Amino acid sequence: MENRCEGEIVYLAGAELPFCRYESKGLICYRFDSSAQECPVPMVTALVGLRQVKPGVRLIMINHTEPMGLFGRVGKSYKIKVNERDDGLFEIIFDHKEGAVHADLYGNMTCEGPGV
Repeated sequence: MENRCEGEIVYLAGAELPFCRYESKGLICYRFDSSAQECPVPMVTALVGLRQVKPGVRLIMINHTEPMGLFGRVGKSYKIKVNERDDGLFEIIFDHKEGAVHADLYGNMTCEGPGV
């Protein structure tokens, strides 16, 4: 499955990777591919991208594994859906969760989960 951008490439302050910003099904989507990266690049980029998530805005992460440390850190704050793709990579979709208290997205940028 190809990961080229059919929207605009955007750079968010503090992110290690660029995002593809596009509209799909009435949502603004920010997608990034960290599948070839090692820690802490996927975690740092996801935490920066999650700052964009609000009603009508979604973050999509393509990664080589399910980022369990990230899930432990932000799982209560966002709706998260994981799809394993045919190419063996994982597509992780983060959506706004109504009434959730959002995780600290500005603190510790390591790969460990909560309590670090």
